[in-house]
This record gives sequence, C-alpha cells and structure tokens, in this order.
Amino acid sequence: MKKKKKIIVYSAFGLIILGAIIFILCSHFMIEEKHQEFSGFTFKEVTELNYGTINLSSFIDDVTCEEECLYQGDTLDYTITNIEDLGSQEILVSVTYEGKKYEKTYQVEVIDTLAPNIVLSAKEIEIVKNSEFDPQSYIFLVSDNYDEVSVDDIEIDDQVNTKKVGDYQVLYTITDSHDNMGNAILTVHVKDEKAENTSDNQEKNKENTTNNTNKNNNTSNNTTANNTNFKTAINNVSLSPLKTRYTDLDNQIANIISSVTNSGMSNYEKLQAIYNYVKNKLSYEMMILNYNELWEMQDKYSYYDYDGMDVMRAKYSLSTGKGVCDNYAALFMILARRIGFDAYVVGGSVNKVGGGTIGHAWVMIKAGSTYYIFDPQIEDSKGTSYDYFGKTDAELPIYHYTLSSNISKFHYFKENPNQPHEFEATFTTNGALTTEKNLASNGTTSSYSSSSYELGETVNVTFKTSRTQKYTLEILKNDQVISSESYDGSSKTVTLTFDEVGTTYYNIKIKVTSSYSVTFGVNGTVKESNTTNTTENEA
Repeated sequence: MKKKKKIIVYSAFGLIILGAIIFILCSHFMIEEKHQEFSGFTFKEVTELNYGTINLSSFIDDVTCEEECLYQGDTLDYTITNIEDLGSQEILVSVTYEGKKYEKTYQVEVIDTLAPNIVLSAKEIEIVKNSEFDPQSYIFLVSDNYDEVSVDDIEIDDQVNTKKVGDYQVLYTITDSHDNMGNAILTVHVKDEKAENTSDNQEKNKENTTNNTNKNNNTSNNTTANNTNFKTAINNVSLSPLKTRYTDLDNQIANIISSVTNSGMSNYEKLQAIYNYVKNKLSYEMMILNYNELWEMQDKYSYYDYDGMDVMRAKYSLSTGKGVCDNYAALFMILARRIGFDAYVVGGSVNKVGGGTIGHAWVMIKAGSTYYIFDPQIEDSKGTSYDYFGKTDAELPIYHYTLSSNISKFHYFKENPNQPHEFEATFTTNGALTTEKNLASNGTTSSYSSSSYELGETVNVTFKTSRTQKYTLEILKNDQVISSESYDGSSKTVTLTFDEVGTTYYNIKIKVTSSYSVTFGVNGTVKESNTTNTTENEA
C-alpha cells in the first residue's frame, strides 16, 4: 500500500514539474509580438521649437499628441522637463513604454515665430448707402500662442465711405511682442438703397417662381415642418455630445468650440458660432480624397465608410482651410455633434439658378420632431449671413433628398466590427504559377510547401490587397527576421531563395495594425545534388 502511495506522489510531482516546464516554454513563445519587435523610439534632431506648440511629437517620430500622446495606438507615459519661457534651455524628454524608460536631453532654443490669429464674423458684407458701419463689430476672435491679446490690440484701417456707393476693404492688423504680424480683410459693398430694393424684389420674384415650380418636390420628407419656432426648438434640445474617436480631430474640434462658444450661450447662439466659424474658415476649392490616408485611418479606427469619409473631410479642411460642399457639411456636422446636436450630413441635389439641379451636400439637425437645413457652403458662396441657417423644406424648397437613406448611412462614429482585411497571395516557382491563397482571418496561418527544391531555386510570392490599405510584410527565415517593410496599398512581390542544403521554412507575416496580423508559411527541403556527391568522391 505504501509503495502505491509513493508512486502516486512521485507521479503527481512529476506532472507538476512537467507542467511548469511547458508553461515556461509557452510563455516564452507567446510573448506579445510588439515586445519582441520594439527596439526603441526614434528621437528627432531638434534645435528650435515654437512656444506653445511643444509636446512629445515634437521630439519623437511616429507619435501623435493632442489631449494625450499615442504611439501605435498605445497611450504613452512621459515627462518633458524644464520648459520655461523663451530662449535657450535644456529639456529632458523621458518616455516609459512597455516597462522601459527612454530618455534624451536636448539643448533647445524656444522661439515665437507664430503670427496672431484674427477671425472675422464675415469675409464680405453688403451695407446700404448712408447707413452706420462699425468695423470692430465684425471681429469674432483674436488669439496668440504667446501674448495675451484682445480686440483692442487690433489696428483697423477703415477706408469705407458709407456715403458713396462702391466696394471697399477694411484691413485688420495685429502684431505681437515678437513682431509677428497677423491680419484679416473684410470686403464691404456699399449699395444704393433703391438699387438694393430693386435687386431684392427681383430675387424675391425669382425665388417665388422657383417655389411654385418645386413646391411638391419634397413631399416624401414628411418629418419637416414650417419653421415657426426654430429658435425655441433649438434652445429646448437636450444636448448629447459625441466624439469621432479620432484623437487629433477631436482635440481640434474641442479647441474650436472652446474658442468660439462659452457656457453662457444658448443652444441657438452656439450653433450660430460654429456656423460662422465654418464659413469663415473654409474657402471653396476642389479636393481629392487621399484614399491611402482614409484606409489607414479605417484600419486604426474601423469606421463605417461614410463616417470615415466625413472624418477625413473635416480633418482635411481644418488643415488646409479648403474644401467643397462635402467638407463644409462634414466639418459643421462634427462640430454640431460635439456640442450635442442630432446632426447629419445629407446628400442630394439642389436647384440651379439657370434651371435643372446639381449634386450637393449640406447638414440637417433635428429639434423636436423637425429636421432643419443648414448649408454653410452656399451661405459662404452667396456672402449672406443666415439665409440657409435653420430652415425648413417649406422655406427652402430647392433641396431634393431622401432623409431616411441619408440618416441610415451615419453610424455615430462607432467601430465597425466587420471591417475587412483581405489579402491574396500568388505563388510562382521558376516562372510557373503554382497556387493562389486568400487569407483574411486575424491570427491565422496558411502554409504552402513542396517536397523538395533544387539548390538556389526561388519562389516568388505576390501579395494583393482587396482595398487600398497600409500594411507591413515581415519575412522570417527559420525563425530569424530577415526583412520588414511597409507598403501603402500596393501589391508586393517577395522572393524566397532555398540556398542551403536541408529543410528551410519561411514565414511571411502581414501586419495591418498592431492588433491584426496573418501569416503565410512556405516550407521546402533542398537535397544534395548528384554533381556535388561525385565531386566529393573524386576528391
């Protein structure tokens, strides 16, 4: 009986030791891939920085910073010490990533070369002859990265003669304490009162004709109603702020809203403020959406298609100050959503002055049971103030659209769980196509093997993506990384060479994001040739 107990105890002890060994081995091979790959940050060479713009991305490549700093989607813990005032100073940059600290000391000259910013409430206005004109009342915002500035610091060169019909310009100029000059221009059209009235009557007649012709065009949009109480409806909206999840853009949007609104404003006044911002910020210019950037962003944030395009359009317009109707609409919608309004980009068509229609995009915001039209792009092009702000179909019957289909395209910037990553691999040996494989599931491995290869024989593997997306090919030969390169959506052919006698296996890992990768395996055996054996025997 005692002997049997000893056997059981020894067996259990042996199993525990074996389990521990297996656990250690598995832990070694299951270490996250990024821990094996990461070899440190690339610190930039920095000698000058502008005051007010210093963050971690100023010093390290591939880092983005707004409210927080990110590297490959991971939040970074860091400190930047000894940032004082302007002038030469020593700055220590310290970053902790994956449990290890990376540091570099810089001798940096902190300077101020950024001009102050003046934002006007309009770029172009019309006034009636002999009316009062106050140029200062059109200053909407003034700011500077270093100095505290106010409206009183702006010099105004006002040449407007309200007693004489004509076109005039008002120049607004501000210079900071380091001689950086910012300016803005307001164009003023002084009109004769009689001519203005005649023009208004002609426009009203034209609009009435348009209304009569198109009064039945929007009968399918039953959710809209006459705008009899728009301001009250908007002020009664219960706000529910929404971010895009795109950190850089969300921080820009937050900064804009904080600069043009305040807690004392009503909902209506906040809408006016961001509406004016979009009109003043953007100028109409055609753009081409950069699909490489779009799909790279889709890979990271997994947006639904229309949400992703709106984010890209807004981001592009903020960086360039340009765009078309889609850009105006996307930026205004995202600003309105961040405040908390139920806003949608709507695509359809709009009547042309000379007849017919043309494709167009604008924004609709729901207040109560009514959807109201907001069109900052047309407003900007016509130089008007609020003619296209908070209007109903009855008031602006020039718009043609189906509301339900437009609303269904918007997914509130949620993550799309079905965002696909698809790759096709074509294998070619000595010029002959051998097989094709598709691989789309995260974490999977497909293998292609041949019983034997000749010494020096090659296999070409061509990768094609189902869409334009950025990806990295990492090639391992017998578990050793031999290359790692990134590509922007293009097809890529890699050549694998069997140049050693014995068994060789290649793994080609495709990485789209830090959390998504798939692997192709190519295995083969090279035997000694008869020629080699004969030579060795003769020797």
